[in-house]
Parts: sequence; structure tokens; C-alpha cells
Amino acid sequence: MKAISTRVLKNTITYYHATGETSGLDDAPVYEAAVIINKVYVQTPKKNSLTSLGEQANDNLQVWFDCMNSRPDGYSAKTFNFYKDDKIVYIGNSYLIREAQCFPNPDIRHHWELRLT
Repeated sequence: MKAISTRVLKNTITYYHATGETSGLDDAPVYEAAVIINKVYVQTPKKNSLTSLGEQANDNLQVWFDCMNSRPDGYSAKTFNFYKDDKIVYIGNSYLIREAQCFPNPDIRHHWELRLT
């Protein structure tokens, strides 16, 4: 499987990994330092989807991260990971990762698909 073309990887996002800790009276999640990720593809979903439990998922954005061509500042795209409930900022708006799915090539990772709420 070929890498996703850089012609479509035109977007930039900011990624925040949730530490699992909370702070303040409102139990707001604590996040690690921001990671700027260049060369991703961001799309607004055309329709709502159903989760594996049959619940409706009202995703606001979908993000494709290519493990060869996307560029997370200070990290290798080949080993970068995403997790449910981490935060993504895109064009000034914050989203949470509802689902993060990695698609492998025979021996290595190919790309990640993220569904954001």
C-alpha cells in the first residue's frame, strides 16, 4: 500500500495527549505539551455513523495521519500514537478523539484514522 499523497495532506493540527490526571474544581483533564502535526488530511464527515454498540456517533471531523508523510514536530511519524479522549485543535476549535484506528501495511504502520467529537 502506497503512502497517502502529500497533495492531499495539506492541513495542520495541534495534538494534546491526555495524562489521565485532572485538575481544578471542575476535574478538567490535564494534557501534555502540544505537538504540532503538519501534513494531515482533515474532513467534515458527510453523515453520522454508528458505533460498534449501535449508538449514533456525531463526529465533527475526521483526520487522516500518514505514517510516512505526516510530520509531528519532534517525533517520528512511524511510531507516533493517538489515543481515545486526547485533544486535537484545528483552526482554533478543540475536539476530542472518539476513535483512533491504526491501519497496518504488512510489516509497518500505514496510517491512522481519527474520528473527533
